[in-house]
Amino acid sequence: MGTSPPDCSPVVALSRTGTAQGGNACTGGDVHNARRCTRRCPREGESTIGPIRSNNARIKRGAAIALAAVPLPLGLFGPSASLGAEYRQASPRKSHRHIPIGVSGVQNQVFRSSRYVYAIRFVVDRRTRVWRFQSGFRLDGADRVGGSAGYADGGGGTIRARLVRVDKKGRPDLSRVLASETVGAVDRYLESVALTGTRTMMLHFNMGGVRLKPGRMYAMTYQNVSRHPVQDWFSTNSPVVKASEAGPNGRNTLDPRTPGAIAGLDPREALAWSTNGGRKWVWGRRVGEGFMRGSYPGSRTDDGGVRLPWYGWQPKRTGRARSNQPYYAYKASGRYTLTLANAPRAVRLTEAGGYAPVGASVGTVTVRNLRTQEEGRTEYLGRGIAVGRLSPPVRVKRGDSYSITNSGTVFKAEGDVFIARSFGVGNLGGRFPFVTEDYGSDRAELFALPHPFFKPLRRR
Repeated sequence: MGTSPPDCSPVVALSRTGTAQGGNACTGGDVHNARRCTRRCPREGESTIGPIRSNNARIKRGAAIALAAVPLPLGLFGPSASLGAEYRQASPRKSHRHIPIGVSGVQNQVFRSSRYVYAIRFVVDRRTRVWRFQSGFRLDGADRVGGSAGYADGGGGTIRARLVRVDKKGRPDLSRVLASETVGAVDRYLESVALTGTRTMMLHFNMGGVRLKPGRMYAMTYQNVSRHPVQDWFSTNSPVVKASEAGPNGRNTLDPRTPGAIAGLDPREALAWSTNGGRKWVWGRRVGEGFMRGSYPGSRTDDGGVRLPWYGWQPKRTGRARSNQPYYAYKASGRYTLTLANAPRAVRLTEAGGYAPVGASVGTVTVRNLRTQEEGRTEYLGRGIAVGRLSPPVRVKRGDSYSITNSGTVFKAEGDVFIARSFGVGNLGGRFPFVTEDYGSDRAELFALPHPFFKPLRRR
């Protein structure tokens, strides 16, 4: 099955209802490749518009504790946290976030079998609570939703979302559940539509404020526990990158210091997929494969090779959600100028690059400090995620803004309204103050290193 282009309608993807339930149980020259450089199902949640209510809800965190009713207004309209503060509090010893770009398009994964399990393995850089976890879904085609066929059908299925621990081999451990919620997929989608009056491509799941530790791998898993999954099903949505460009995020990487991580991800952040209920897991290009119609793996040759994590979490009962990777893409590409505002720390930019589609080249990348007009350029860069040395380097002080321009062709990630409101994308006072000339909060797939919005690494 091929990938249909995503709907571009602006969306806000949060709702007020649901029930949290307890779980059981570079060397080689100036121009180079970036990575070489460096049982019985729980009862469904209620679907009435209003505050989240906790009906016998429990979160398993060593011991079960009761959750009080959580008045959780639409947090994405709350105040934005400081970008600089978010990154300054990250723990550099626990992650190696390197290249901030790396998405070309988006692909879906159909859930026409209860044996399919999709897992987002993720890492947070500081202690946090998770009241809500958000990630990509499509409900088009379900009876009460309509729209394009191929993403959902019938009643849309029932989503069982489980936040679980990860075992020593990096696999999601479905027997060690930290928090879970089971909810009708269409119910959750329609709640968001009722609140926003428009479509959404991200759904949220209520995790009851479970506490997570920095630098540790966790996994959010999804499964269709409908009684009739062949007739009633949904799809998850994932950004994609060419398999050869995925680096450590395209395999089961366990070392947090592995170089070459892309898309702003920790090198251990990746997707896992199971077709037998979680007994066996696959990674990289094999995510999405399966025995049901509509299941397909990633491509060996084009830019739809490896699916990547796309997620966020709400650390407080109210307030804006956070994300390590908030973007997806429509395969749009071209020549762009990206502006990055209000750098949270001083850096000396020594490299720059971009992500060119198959058959295209990034071209020359120019970086300019908009305050001092200091400017540096790379040599001509080729295909894929390519990076070259800046000549001369460009100095950026804290609070400076700078632009990045390419002469060839690079992808453009999308900062649609639902993403911008949820995570502060494109908001010059938010956590992702990146804008593309003529395209607003969309982010051209261009970058300069070291990325000042990441905490600097401490060497071993």
